[in-house]
This record gives sequence, C-alpha cells and structure tokens, in this order.
Amino acid sequence: QYLFSLKPIVNYRPYYFMVISYASNNFGAFNPITPNIASSQAEPYLQGRKNVKVYSAIPHKQVVHNGGMVANVKFGDGFKIKRIEGTGNGGNVLDLTDESVNEILNSVDHRAVNPVYQPGRGPIHITTYDPLRLKGGGFRVQFNGVETTSRYFIKDHPSGNLIDSSFFEIGTKFEQLVENNKLAFTIYKVNGQEPGDESVGNGFLEATKSYTNTSAPWLSGVADSDITTEKNWILSGEEDTDLGDVKQIYESVVGGTWAPYKLAARLAIGSPKLNTSAIEGLSRWNYLASVDVVLTSDKSKWSRCVVVEIGEDNLPNIGGAKKFDKRKQASVDKNGNAGDGVISSDPNDADFISDQGLSWFPGYAINLETGERLNIVFGENSSLVNENSTDMLWNPTSNEGTDANGRLAFGGMHYIYIFNKNGINPNDVTIYDHGVSLNSLLSLNTLAGKRNAFKDCIWTTLPLLNEGYSVLESDVKIRLRVVKDYKIFNSIGATAVNNSNPLYEFEVSKSEIASTGQIELAKSALDLIRVVPNPYYAYSTYERTRVDQSDNRVRITNLPSKCTVSIYTINGTLVRQFKRDVPSDVTDGEAIITGNDFNLASTLDWDLKNENYKMVSSGVYIVHVDAGMLGEKVVKWFGIMRDGFTP
Repeated sequence: QYLFSLKPIVNYRPYYFMVISYASNNFGAFNPITPNIASSQAEPYLQGRKNVKVYSAIPHKQVVHNGGMVANVKFGDGFKIKRIEGTGNGGNVLDLTDESVNEILNSVDHRAVNPVYQPGRGPIHITTYDPLRLKGGGFRVQFNGVETTSRYFIKDHPSGNLIDSSFFEIGTKFEQLVENNKLAFTIYKVNGQEPGDESVGNGFLEATKSYTNTSAPWLSGVADSDITTEKNWILSGEEDTDLGDVKQIYESVVGGTWAPYKLAARLAIGSPKLNTSAIEGLSRWNYLASVDVVLTSDKSKWSRCVVVEIGEDNLPNIGGAKKFDKRKQASVDKNGNAGDGVISSDPNDADFISDQGLSWFPGYAINLETGERLNIVFGENSSLVNENSTDMLWNPTSNEGTDANGRLAFGGMHYIYIFNKNGINPNDVTIYDHGVSLNSLLSLNTLAGKRNAFKDCIWTTLPLLNEGYSVLESDVKIRLRVVKDYKIFNSIGATAVNNSNPLYEFEVSKSEIASTGQIELAKSALDLIRVVPNPYYAYSTYERTRVDQSDNRVRITNLPSKCTVSIYTINGTLVRQFKRDVPSDVTDGEAIITGNDFNLASTLDWDLKNENYKMVSSGVYIVHVDAGMLGEKVVKWFGIMRDGFTP
C-alpha cells in the first residue's frame, strides 16, 4: 500500500515503475578512482538489458468491473496444501486443518497419511500475485530429489500434464511466477538452517500459546531465569556452548516456559532432564520437530501415558521410586480411578499393560511435519504430598516456591515430555502407541532403559497453574515451530508414487477466483462515482503540466464499463456527453480485463470543454451517469476556471 517513498498511494492516479535486473561479482570492493586495477571490479554491478521497460499501474476499486467484481483472495494469499509424500517444511510455519487434526486423533494408526495444511501455512510456499486474474484448477508439485541440486515440477492434477519446472535448483532461493495461473512459488531447501545450526537462528521459527476462552488463561510455567540455580532450567548461552544454543534463541520460547529437551538442565534440584551425561549425546537436535500440544477437557482426545517420578530423594517418594522411575502407584483411568491390579490389553482400562505407573494426559501432541500423533509422558514428585502429586493425575498447582517441608514445589513437578520418532530414521520407531513402547523401556528400572526412552524426547515444560484459575478451565494450544529441511518420507502403509520424495497437491477452487457479474454490487457501486477534484480551483493533479494552460482536466471515477456520462449546467443545458464502452468481459467464469490505463482504472477524463471544444465557465455542473440496467447516478461538481491565470 505504500511506495518506496513511504507516501500513501492515491486512487485513480497512474504510477510508473521500472524493473532493472543486475548482477554483482564482488570479488573486490568497487573503487571509483581506479576501477580497473586487478583487485577491484571494473563496475559496481552489471545491468541487465532485456527488460528496461516502464510499467504503469492505477490503484482503483475493482467492484465496478465485469458487472460487479469481487476478489475472493488477496495478494499474497496462499492455498491449502496436501502432503502426499516427503516431509519437512522448507522454513515455512505449518498449521494443519481441523479436518486433518481430527483424522489424526480418530484414525486407528494415529496419523494422517496425507495431511492437509491451512492456506499459507503449508510446507511449500505458494501464493497468488494477481487475485483478479487467478485461475482455478488442481496442481501437483513434485520433487525429483531432496539434494540442493534437485528441482521441482508443477503439473496439472489429475491429468499430469507439465505446467512448469523450477528455473533453479532447490538449493537456490527464488520466487518463480507461473504467469498463466497467476501463482508464485518459493520452494527452498533450507540446508544448514535447522535446529542445532546457530548460524541462522538455530532453526527456531515461532511459538505461541492460545486459549479457546481467553478469559481463562489458567496455564503458566516456571520461566527460565539465570538468577537461581533451580530456575535456570534451560541451558543456553556462553556457559553452555556444548549444548548448542549460545545465542539463547530457545530461552524465550513461550515466555521461557518451554524448551527443547536437548537444552534442559539435569544437575540441579528439580531439573527436568535425566541426570546422566550419556543423555547429552543421545538427545539430538535433528529429533526436534514442529509440534502442537493441546490440553483439553475433552476426554476422547486424552493420551494414555506413563507417569514418572520426579522426586530427587527416593526415601520420601511413594514406593521408594527413584527419579525418572515409573511412579510406583496404581495405574488410573481417565477419572482417576485405580485398577484392580489385573493387567489388561484395553487402553481404556486402568491396568492397561501395567498395574502401576500409567495414567492419562489431558490432551495430545502432533508432529506437524509428518502428520502423526506423538507419545507424552508427565511427571509427579510424590514427596510433595500437598501439591497434587500423589494422585497419578496431571493437575499442577500454582506453588512455584517450596512446600511445608521446605522442598522445591514447582507446582508438584507435573513436567510434560513430548516424544518424537527417531529423527535420523523416522520410520523405525513407533509413534503414539498408548505409551506401550515407553512403558516397556521404563519398566526395566535401569538407567539404560531410561536413556533409551528419553533420547527421543524433544520438548519439555515445567507447568504451573495460574493463581485464581482451575486446571482445564479452557482448552489451550501450544504451537512450537522449527525449521525442518525436506527429506524422503512416506507414511507407513502408504504406497510410494514419487520414490518417497516430496510431493504435494493443492487446488485453486472456484470460490477463490474473482467473482464477476455481481449485479447488486455493481448497482451499489454507482454510489462510488465521483468527480475529482471537487471543487476544482484552476488546477488538478491529473493535468499533464501546470504551465500548459491548454491541458485542463478533472476525473470522473468508478464508472462501469458501459455507460453514458452527460454533463449539464445547473439550468439543464447539455454541455458534454461521453459514451463509455470499454472491454470488460468474462471468459470461463474468470475475469479478463483489457484496455488502456484509463479503461483499467474505470475513469473518464473531462477536459472542461463543451461539445464545441470551448472552455466552460466557472460554476456548478450536474454530472449524470446512465448505466442502463444498473441504474443512474447524479453528482454535482463545482469548478473555477483559470481565466488567464498562470499558477
């Protein structure tokens, strides 16, 4: 909406642009004094020669075109993207559609084979750059590999006919325009920009927390702080260079209350990480993924999970459990009722696969890159008897300090752990399985079992309840987004059609292309007709020059393509009449607008002369617009002529 000068643009005024390409080879700084020596470039840049042209554009309202026209998308809007194969996000922020989330939660295998992403929130960046001439249709974007030298191909779907192919390899960031469809593609392999690479933002994109009921913001957390040892639970900065976040990018995620498990502290009291040096090497940056964590009162969406002991000293812990052992207390169902001790194969049974240590986390987690549900573990410090930590339920308190015995409370230490599939080979580890695989490892009660379980943990938090609220008073979603490069991937059970290389589908629906023939809108648009400037004081900005007195003009704006414009004196004498009939047609339901700048601008210029080409006198004039079946419009205009005055 602004020119490079930052001045607001003015409707119905032509603007002129020039686009010049250039190349630079800065092997040595340009020296204007001695530009031809070997250590300097001869020119600061090399100018292109094939497109030295001037382009013009006139900002105006499009509703007057094509019998009433409405753009159903805006410049830069994206489209829903369906993932067929491959994984990653190319540095784009992902968000799934509600339909895909429901498919993941309700499917037997806890995944969406072909997840669909919200418009403009998909793994490839596709937008429209001309909403008025956007064309409908189905499309496929197909990679021939995931190397920097690979390319992508744009095909019609379902015919498979090739529409276009990438000008450059995917290792080069470039916006490619498909002129026939008015689409812009930016698809880029973000090699070396993922989490763990600190040269480019350490792979972090964004994180948010939102509530379905904004008046009930009940969920908080222990915010990372360097002031005390206990609260310094996210190890970033110069003192922790070996963990890989020297610039402290991840210390402020959701206000410092969420962090990659890789960066969690393990030595201090209340630390959320398994206290073994081996876990530092086993927990890897490339396991990290973009995740949605949702906490909800809807029990149909709860996750069966293992509960681990967080108490530091095993003596006061129930059953003498050590830190990160399974809680040595009877498993419970969704209502907190303990089982009868008889092992069951029913995930809804309190004794499912274990008579101890299992519960339900009130929510779920989803990997946005793969479209799969993830396993969750939560903790309790059972020595904190007054902090809701002996009931096997996820119900943190608001106590961030100490309990009556002087023990660090941290809300009862109901820590949340989100687990991913192995980041190196994402097909070799089970996704959400009601906690079966993690229970198997943690039931060993060995350090090796704990290491093998927590090596796949990717995100963690130390939750608290905000004072004055209750747990699950409102559903809350935590969005954690990181950069993930494109990789080979195919959902388990799906048939590969592109050798598991990235393959995506999207559709430009009829509801997204511009609507035309909106008669009622066209009729109401007659109220937009104006004569500008009004009043006219011997000069307007539409005139070519202020010196040439022969160039006098005002502009009548927002005219329909077919109309008769009649100008009368105040006593009804006809002064001038114009017949406007410019191209403005509809072809195959899509808007086609042709003509010169003034036709496109839906305007007509009056040179302030009568039918005999004599200058009119100063005064009030009536402008009558007859638009046929659309109706009529009358506006008044007042002008003061120059009468020999030279501005």
